[in-house]
Amino acid sequence: LLDVKAARAKRQRLMGGRSKVIEQVQLFFSASSNPVISIFRDGLEIRAIRNELDSIARDHAQFGNTLSMLSVTMSQKSLAPSLETGSLVLKEEVIGRDQDRDNIMRMLFDSTSNGVQEPFEVIFIVGIGGIGKSTLAQYVYNDERVRIRFDVCLWVWATQDFEIREMLEKILESLTGGRPDGYGMDLLQSRVQKQIYGKKYFLVLDNLWDNQILHSNWANLRQVLMFGAPGSR
Repeated sequence: LLDVKAARAKRQRLMGGRSKVIEQVQLFFSASSNPVISIFRDGLEIRAIRNELDSIARDHAQFGNTLSMLSVTMSQKSLAPSLETGSLVLKEEVIGRDQDRDNIMRMLFDSTSNGVQEPFEVIFIVGIGGIGKSTLAQYVYNDERVRIRFDVCLWVWATQDFEIREMLEKILESLTGGRPDGYGMDLLQSRVQKQIYGKKYFLVLDNLWDNQILHSNWANLRQVLMFGAPGSR
Protein backbone atom coordinates (compact mmCIF):
# COMPACT_ATOMS: atom_id res chain seq x y z
CA LEU A 1 0.00 0.00 0.00
CA LEU A 2 1.70 3.11 -1.21
CA ASP A 3 1.46 6.41 0.67
CA VAL A 4 1.79 9.66 -1.25
CA LYS A 5 2.77 12.02 1.57
CA ALA A 6 0.54 15.10 1.45
CA ALA A 7 -0.21 14.15 -2.16
CA ARG A 8 3.16 15.60 -3.15
CA ALA A 9 5.26 12.46 -3.76
CA LYS A 10 7.77 12.96 -6.52
CA ARG A 11 7.38 10.77 -9.56
CA GLN A 12 10.34 8.51 -10.17
CA ARG A 13 10.89 5.74 -12.63
CA LEU A 14 11.10 2.30 -11.09
CA MET A 15 14.56 0.73 -11.21
CA GLY A 16 15.64 -2.88 -11.61
CA GLY A 17 13.72 -6.09 -12.13
CA ARG A 18 12.07 -7.39 -15.26
CA SER A 19 8.51 -7.35 -14.08
CA LYS A 20 5.99 -7.93 -16.79
CA VAL A 21 3.98 -4.82 -17.55
CA ILE A 22 0.35 -5.52 -16.82
CA GLU A 23 -2.42 -3.40 -18.20
CA GLN A 24 -2.79 -0.41 -15.90
CA VAL A 25 -6.09 -0.22 -14.12
CA GLN A 26 -7.25 3.09 -12.71
CA LEU A 27 -10.33 2.82 -10.54
CA PHE A 28 -12.06 5.73 -8.91
CA PHE A 29 -14.53 4.84 -6.21
CA SER A 30 -18.26 5.00 -6.90
CA ALA A 31 -20.09 8.18 -6.00
CA SER A 32 -22.62 6.19 -4.04
CA SER A 33 -19.99 5.24 -1.47
CA ASN A 34 -18.03 8.48 -1.45
CA PRO A 35 -19.54 11.78 -0.30
CA VAL A 36 -17.94 15.08 -1.30
CA ILE A 37 -14.48 15.48 0.22
CA SER A 38 -15.12 18.25 2.69
CA ILE A 39 -11.53 18.77 3.73
CA PHE A 40 -10.55 20.03 0.27
CA ARG A 41 -12.25 23.34 -0.54
CA ASP A 42 -10.23 24.28 -3.58
CA GLY A 43 -11.23 22.53 -6.78
CA LEU A 44 -7.89 23.29 -8.35
CA GLU A 45 -6.13 21.58 -5.45
CA ILE A 46 -8.21 18.45 -5.92
CA ARG A 47 -7.43 18.43 -9.62
CA ALA A 48 -3.72 18.83 -8.94
CA ILE A 49 -3.74 15.94 -6.48
CA ARG A 50 -5.63 13.71 -8.88
CA ASN A 51 -3.17 14.49 -11.66
CA GLU A 52 -0.26 13.68 -9.37
CA LEU A 53 -1.80 10.34 -8.36
CA ASP A 54 -2.48 9.52 -12.00
CA SER A 55 1.16 10.22 -12.82
CA ILE A 56 2.37 8.01 -9.99
CA ALA A 57 -0.01 5.28 -11.11
CA ARG A 58 1.44 5.42 -14.63
CA ASP A 59 4.98 5.20 -13.28
CA HIS A 60 4.11 2.15 -11.17
CA ALA A 61 2.34 0.36 -14.03
CA GLN A 62 5.45 -1.68 -14.75
CA PHE A 63 5.04 -3.24 -11.30
CA GLY A 64 1.44 -4.26 -11.90
CA ASN A 65 -2.08 -2.97 -11.43
CA THR A 66 -2.67 0.30 -9.64
CA LEU A 67 -5.74 1.31 -7.70
CA SER A 68 -5.78 5.09 -7.35
CA MET A 69 -7.62 6.18 -4.21
CA LEU A 70 -8.61 9.83 -4.06
CA SER A 71 -12.38 10.14 -3.83
CA VAL A 72 -12.70 8.85 -0.30
CA THR A 73 -14.34 10.65 2.60
CA MET A 74 -11.72 12.20 4.87
CA SER A 75 -11.73 13.82 8.29
CA GLN A 76 -9.19 15.78 10.28
CA LYS A 77 -8.66 12.73 12.46
CA SER A 78 -7.72 10.63 9.46
CA LEU A 79 -4.68 12.81 8.83
CA ALA A 80 -2.93 11.67 12.02
CA PRO A 81 0.42 9.90 11.60
CA SER A 82 0.04 6.28 10.56
CA LEU A 83 0.44 3.55 13.17
CA GLU A 84 1.57 0.00 12.58
CA THR A 85 -1.27 -2.14 11.28
CA GLY A 86 -2.14 -5.81 11.37
CA SER A 87 -4.45 -7.83 9.18
CA LEU A 88 -7.51 -7.70 11.46
CA VAL A 89 -10.34 -5.37 10.49
CA LEU A 90 -13.49 -4.17 12.25
CA LYS A 91 -16.56 -4.70 10.10
CA GLU A 92 -18.01 -1.34 11.09
CA GLU A 93 -15.00 0.36 9.48
CA VAL A 94 -15.73 -1.01 6.02
CA ILE A 95 -19.43 -0.33 5.52
CA GLY A 96 -20.08 0.59 1.90
CA ARG A 97 -16.74 -0.69 0.62
CA ASP A 98 -17.93 -3.88 -1.07
CA GLN A 99 -17.54 -2.51 -4.58
CA ASP A 100 -14.02 -1.31 -3.84
CA ARG A 101 -13.16 -4.71 -2.38
CA ASP A 102 -14.54 -6.50 -5.42
CA ASN A 103 -12.54 -4.26 -7.77
CA ILE A 104 -9.36 -5.41 -6.05
CA MET A 105 -10.58 -9.01 -6.06
CA ARG A 106 -10.81 -8.90 -9.83
CA MET A 107 -7.18 -7.79 -9.98
CA LEU A 108 -6.12 -10.51 -7.56
CA PHE A 109 -7.83 -13.32 -9.41
CA ASP A 110 -7.28 -12.11 -12.97
CA SER A 111 -4.94 -14.17 -15.15
CA THR A 112 -2.61 -12.68 -17.71
CA SER A 113 -4.00 -12.01 -21.14
CA ASN A 114 -1.81 -14.59 -22.94
CA GLY A 115 -2.59 -17.35 -20.49
CA VAL A 116 0.96 -17.46 -19.08
CA GLN A 117 1.25 -16.34 -15.49
CA GLU A 118 4.27 -14.64 -14.03
CA PRO A 119 5.67 -16.02 -10.72
CA PHE A 120 3.92 -13.13 -9.02
CA GLU A 121 2.25 -9.85 -9.88
CA VAL A 122 1.92 -6.64 -7.90
CA ILE A 123 -1.10 -4.46 -7.21
CA PHE A 124 -0.57 -0.97 -5.77
CA ILE A 125 -3.24 0.90 -3.84
CA VAL A 126 -2.13 4.51 -4.18
CA GLY A 127 -3.44 7.49 -2.24
CA ILE A 128 -2.92 10.19 0.33
CA GLY A 129 -2.00 8.98 3.81
CA GLY A 130 -4.98 8.42 6.07
CA ILE A 131 -7.77 7.83 3.56
CA GLY A 132 -8.35 4.15 4.31
CA LYS A 133 -5.97 2.20 2.09
CA SER A 134 -4.98 -0.13 4.92
CA THR A 135 -8.59 -0.69 5.99
CA LEU A 136 -9.57 -1.60 2.45
CA ALA A 137 -6.63 -3.98 2.17
CA GLN A 138 -7.61 -5.59 5.48
CA TYR A 139 -11.14 -6.05 4.14
CA VAL A 140 -9.76 -7.85 1.09
CA TYR A 141 -7.22 -9.84 3.11
CA ASN A 142 -9.89 -11.30 5.39
CA ASP A 143 -12.31 -12.22 2.62
CA GLU A 144 -12.98 -15.95 2.49
CA ARG A 145 -12.45 -16.01 -1.28
CA VAL A 146 -8.86 -14.91 -0.76
CA ARG A 147 -8.26 -17.61 1.83
CA ILE A 148 -9.55 -20.24 -0.57
CA ARG A 149 -7.60 -19.00 -3.57
CA PHE A 150 -4.16 -18.61 -1.95
CA ASP A 151 -2.07 -21.17 -0.08
CA VAL A 152 -0.41 -18.61 2.18
CA CYS A 153 -1.54 -15.14 3.27
CA LEU A 154 0.96 -12.70 4.80
CA TRP A 155 0.62 -9.18 6.19
CA VAL A 156 3.82 -7.17 6.71
CA TRP A 157 4.22 -3.60 7.95
CA ALA A 158 6.97 -1.85 6.00
CA THR A 159 9.22 0.87 7.40
CA GLN A 160 9.95 4.01 5.42
CA ASP A 161 13.56 2.99 4.80
CA PHE A 162 12.42 -0.35 3.30
CA GLU A 163 15.49 -2.15 4.63
CA ILE A 164 15.74 -5.53 2.91
CA ARG A 165 16.98 -7.49 5.91
CA GLU A 166 14.14 -6.22 8.08
CA MET A 167 11.57 -6.96 5.38
CA LEU A 168 12.83 -10.53 4.99
CA GLU A 169 12.82 -11.02 8.76
CA LYS A 170 9.20 -9.88 8.98
CA ILE A 171 8.14 -12.04 6.06
CA LEU A 172 9.85 -15.10 7.52
CA GLU A 173 8.36 -14.43 10.96
CA SER A 174 4.91 -14.24 9.41
CA LEU A 175 5.54 -17.49 7.54
CA THR A 176 6.90 -19.51 10.47
CA GLY A 177 5.57 -17.79 13.59
CA GLY A 178 9.11 -17.50 14.96
CA ARG A 179 11.45 -14.53 15.01
CA PRO A 180 14.63 -15.19 12.96
CA ASP A 181 17.16 -13.61 15.32
CA GLY A 182 20.80 -13.78 14.29
CA TYR A 183 20.17 -14.85 10.71
CA GLY A 184 22.57 -13.63 8.03
CA MET A 185 21.25 -12.28 4.75
CA ASP A 186 21.96 -15.47 2.81
CA LEU A 187 20.15 -17.61 5.38
CA LEU A 188 17.20 -15.22 5.45
CA GLN A 189 16.87 -15.35 1.68
CA SER A 190 17.09 -19.13 1.51
CA ARG A 191 14.60 -19.65 4.35
CA VAL A 192 12.02 -17.34 2.78
CA GLN A 193 12.52 -19.01 -0.60
CA LYS A 194 12.04 -22.44 0.97
CA GLN A 195 8.87 -21.38 2.80
CA ILE A 196 7.15 -19.97 -0.30
CA TYR A 197 8.51 -22.42 -2.88
CA GLY A 198 5.69 -23.81 -4.99
CA LYS A 199 3.01 -22.03 -2.95
CA LYS A 200 0.62 -19.41 -4.23
CA TYR A 201 0.98 -16.62 -1.71
CA PHE A 202 -0.80 -13.34 -1.06
CA LEU A 203 1.58 -10.84 0.52
CA VAL A 204 0.41 -7.42 1.69
CA LEU A 205 3.13 -4.83 2.28
CA ASP A 206 1.50 -1.98 4.17
CA ASN A 207 2.91 1.53 4.62
CA LEU A 208 5.15 1.64 1.55
CA TRP A 209 6.43 5.09 0.68
CA ASP A 210 7.06 6.34 -2.83
CA ASN A 211 10.74 7.17 -2.54
CA GLN A 212 14.10 6.29 -4.05
CA ILE A 213 14.81 3.68 -1.38
CA LEU A 214 11.77 1.64 -2.42
CA HIS A 215 12.73 1.87 -6.07
CA SER A 216 16.33 0.88 -5.40
CA ASN A 217 15.66 -2.02 -3.03
CA TRP A 218 12.62 -3.54 -4.70
CA ALA A 219 14.68 -5.64 -7.12
CA ASN A 220 16.47 -7.33 -4.21
CA LEU A 221 13.20 -8.35 -2.57
CA ARG A 222 11.68 -9.35 -5.88
CA GLN A 223 14.39 -11.94 -6.48
CA VAL A 224 13.40 -13.73 -3.28
CA LEU A 225 9.67 -13.58 -3.99
CA MET A 226 10.08 -15.18 -7.43
CA PHE A 227 10.01 -18.68 -5.92
CA GLY A 228 6.27 -18.77 -5.23
CA ALA A 229 3.75 -20.51 -7.46
CA PRO A 230 2.34 -18.68 -10.50
CA GLY A 231 -0.62 -16.51 -9.55
CA SER A 232 0.99 -15.21 -6.36
CA ARG A 233 0.32 -11.60 -5.49
